[in-house]
Amino acid sequence: MALTAMVQASQLVLLVHGTLFLRQAMGESLRATGVCLLPLVTAPAAGTFLSGYLLDRFGSIPVPALIGLSAGTLGALAWTAALPSLEYGWQVPGMVLAGLGMGMPVPALSAEMMHAVPAYKRTDASVLRQTFRQLGGALGLASAGAVVLSANDDAQDAAGVVSDSATPAAFLVAGCVLGLALLLALVMLPRLWPTPG
Repeated sequence: MALTAMVQASQLVLLVHGTLFLRQAMGESLRATGVCLLPLVTAPAAGTFLSGYLLDRFGSIPVPALIGLSAGTLGALAWTAALPSLEYGWQVPGMVLAGLGMGMPVPALSAEMMHAVPAYKRTDASVLRQTFRQLGGALGLASAGAVVLSANDDAQDAAGVVSDSATPAAFLVAGCVLGLALLLALVMLPRLWPTPG
């Protein structure tokens, strides 16, 4: 559950601060901002399908989880590196890789959680999983906001609205959270490798 919370935290940080960056730094209209975010928003769906394929192919939870967390971390960092250029085209590969990576671990981890509990407790487990995802999103946004504000005191206007110059700090928070999730998965998930025979 901790891993899915961390993925959700990063996903919301990238979505919210990516939206702010496209609107403020790049001056995109609301409609254009929505269109520009399509690679980030649609890539997790592809990651979900890829996760199912990898689960069927390898019969192992760690394969899609570790590949996804690795891709998500690299994608978040690549998108962060592309921000200063203010060129949308350079941002797309990071968006796609981050979205694809964040879409892969959640189905595999959810399947493992449902498999680990008895059938009569699966409803409770599902509610608990969803609660942790929501909590992860809230904590991720709060943490990124705190880092952004503390690192960029001069990046907010009189109303307290943070400007686009703070976006890289938020993206680094998302990348670090995904990297931490990857390290946690490397420690926790090896026990889920299938045993021969």
